[in-house]
Amino acid sequence: MASAVLTNPGLMRTLVAYQDGFTEALRDIFFHAMYSTRVDSYGQYLYPGLPPQAAETLFLSSEAYDLRFPAHVVIVQHDLLRLEQIFRCRPYLFTTDALRCALVAGAIPIVKYLLQFDLPPGNSKERLLDLAIPHGNVLLLQQLAATGCPRGSARGVAAAAAHGNIDVVQHLHAQAHDCSLAMDAAAAHGHIELVHFLYSNDVYGSAALDNAAMHGYADVVRYLLREGYDNTSAAWTVAANDGHLDVLKLLHAHHAPHCSAAALDYAAAEGHEHVVRFLHTERDEGATTDAIDGASGNGHASIVRFLLAHRAEGWTHEALDDAAAGGHVAILRLLLERPTPAPTVRTVEKAAEHGHASALTLLLDAGVAASDRAVRLAATHGHVVCLLELWAHRRRPWSVDVWGAALRHPTALQFLAEHAPECVDLDALAAMAALPLVSARLLRNLVPGAVAVNPRQCDVDVVALFPPHTWSSVTMREAIAAGNLPLVRYLHERCHDWCCPADDSLLVAAACNNSIDVVAFLCTHCPSAQATEAVWLQAARSGSLAVVRWLHEHSCHGATAAVMDVAAEAGALDVVRFLHRHREEGCTERAMRSAIASGEWRVVQFLCHYGELGVPAERRLQGLREAMTTSCEDGNSAGATVKDILPMLPEIAVRLQELELWSQ
Repeated sequence: MASAVLTNPGLMRTLVAYQDGFTEALRDIFFHAMYSTRVDSYGQYLYPGLPPQAAETLFLSSEAYDLRFPAHVVIVQHDLLRLEQIFRCRPYLFTTDALRCALVAGAIPIVKYLLQFDLPPGNSKERLLDLAIPHGNVLLLQQLAATGCPRGSARGVAAAAAHGNIDVVQHLHAQAHDCSLAMDAAAAHGHIELVHFLYSNDVYGSAALDNAAMHGYADVVRYLLREGYDNTSAAWTVAANDGHLDVLKLLHAHHAPHCSAAALDYAAAEGHEHVVRFLHTERDEGATTDAIDGASGNGHASIVRFLLAHRAEGWTHEALDDAAAGGHVAILRLLLERPTPAPTVRTVEKAAEHGHASALTLLLDAGVAASDRAVRLAATHGHVVCLLELWAHRRRPWSVDVWGAALRHPTALQFLAEHAPECVDLDALAAMAALPLVSARLLRNLVPGAVAVNPRQCDVDVVALFPPHTWSSVTMREAIAAGNLPLVRYLHERCHDWCCPADDSLLVAAACNNSIDVVAFLCTHCPSAQATEAVWLQAARSGSLAVVRWLHEHSCHGATAAVMDVAAEAGALDVVRFLHRHREEGCTERAMRSAIASGEWRVVQFLCHYGELGVPAERRLQGLREAMTTSCEDGNSAGATVKDILPMLPEIAVRLQELELWSQ
C-alpha cells in the first residue's frame, strides 16, 4: 500500500505540498546561513562571499544570530528572484525590517515587491519614509504613504534638502511634513534654488546664514543677507577658519554684526594669510595672543612673521612649546629673536618628546636647560638622535628612570649602555614581557652569567639565547596562546622538563585558542599533555570545530554529554552538528534550555529538527516548555523576546506536538 502511494505522482504531489521545506535553489543560502554565518563581537554578520554586514544596516539583532538573516542577505544582494522564493517558503521571516533593509540597500524593486504585503512590525523604530527620502523618488514616497506609513521626521526632510532633492522637498512640503530643519540644511549645502523655494513658502530656519557662511556658499550668503537674515559670530569665525574670503567680504559689505577677534585668531591658526591680511586691514576687532600661538603651532611661518611685524598682541609660551612640538625651526628662530616670553624646560621637553633633533639643538644651543623629563620622553619614544643631543648638553648623570623609559627601544638601550652606563637597570630589562631580540642579546652580553628573564616570551630566537631552565610552563602557555608552533616545538624538544606539566592545562589552552596545529603536535609528541573532558569542553565552548574533529578522529578520551551542552550554550552550531552526527554521548536537557536562554535560535532549530540525542521524550517536552516560557516572560538576560521567537514557533509547535504524542 505504501509503495502504491509513493509511486502515484498525483498523491505524491499532494503529500509534498504540505511539507515544511524550501526549493532546491534556496538550499545553499539556508545551509550557509545556518552553519557558516557568524555574528562577531562588533555585531557584524560574516557570510561566505560577502563583506561583513553590520547588524544595523541589515536591521537584525546584533546580540545573536537572527533567523531572518536569509531573507535580509538576499535583499542586500538585490536578488529579487530568490527573495520571492524565500517569501513563498518562509513568509514568517519577513517584517517591516525587511523593507528598511531594502531601502538602506537601495534595492527599490525589492521595496516595491514587499509593499504588496501587509508585513508585521519589526524591531527597528526607524521611519520608513526617512529611509526612503534619500533615494529622491517621489513615486516611492507616495507608495509608502499609501500603505499607511507614518510621516517622515523633520530630520528626514532635512536629509532631502541636504541632498538638493528639490522635487522631494516640494512633495513633502505639499503634504504638510515638518520642514523646520530644511532651510538650514539646504543653506549648509549650497542649494540656492531650494533656498529660494523654501523662503518663498515661508520656511526660514534659524541658522541658515551661519551655515552658508561656514561652508563658503557666497551666493546663498548674498541672497540671505539681501532678504534680511541675521547671523551670529559663528558666520565670521568659521568662514575665517576655513578661508572663505569672498564670504567675509560679503559680511563686511553688509555690515553684518558679531565679528570678533576670534576671526583673525582662527584664520592665522589655519594658515589663511589672505584672510589675516583682510581682517587686519578692513576690520578693527583685532586679535589675541591665540593668533601667533596657533600659527606657530601649525607651522605658518609667513603669518607669524606678518603678525610680529604688524600687530602688538604678542604671544604666550604655547607658541614656543607648540612650535617645538611640531619641529618648526624657522618659527622658533623668529620667536627666540624676541626677549619675552623666553622658552622654558617645557619647550625642550616638547622637542625631545616628538623627536625634533634640529629644534632641540637650537634650544639647547640657546642656553635653555633640559630637564630629566625631557631625557625620559626622548627615551620613551626611542629618539636616539635627541638622546645624543641631550647627552652632549647634560649637566649631571642620568637616573635609572631613563633606562626604564627606553625598554621598548633596543637602539636607545644600546646607546644608554654605551654612553650612560650609570642609568643601566638590568632588573627592569629582565622583567620585560615580549623582550625584543636586540634587547635580549644586549641583556645576555651585559650579564654573561645567569640572569632572571620574564618567562612570558613568545619569540623562539629570544628563548634560544638563554639556558633551558630559564623557561617554564608560563612560556609554553604564552606560545600556545599566540599559536606559535615553532616555539611550542622548541620548548617541547629543548625545555620539556621545565615547560610541559603532566596534566591537561596545555591542551586546554590550545583548545581555547583554536590552535589545531598546536593540539595535534602536543597530542602526538608530548606524553605529558593529556586529553580530558576539560579539553573537549573548552574546544566546544570556544566553537573550535577543528579541534573537536581532531580529538574525535584520534579517539581522544574525555567526551561526555556535557560537551554538546556547552556547544549549544555557546551557539557553536557546527560543533553541535558534528557531535550529533559523529558521537554517541548525546546531550542533556541543558542543551535546549541553554540555547533558548542564550538566544541561539539556530541551535534551537537544529535540536527541534534533529532531536536531543540521549534525552528522554518526557524530559525533552518538559525542558522545551519551561525554556520557552521563561524566555517569553523574561528574555532580558539573553535578548530573547517574543519577536525573536516568532519565526521559531511553527517548528517548535510541531516539535511539542511530536513530543506530546511520543510521551503518551
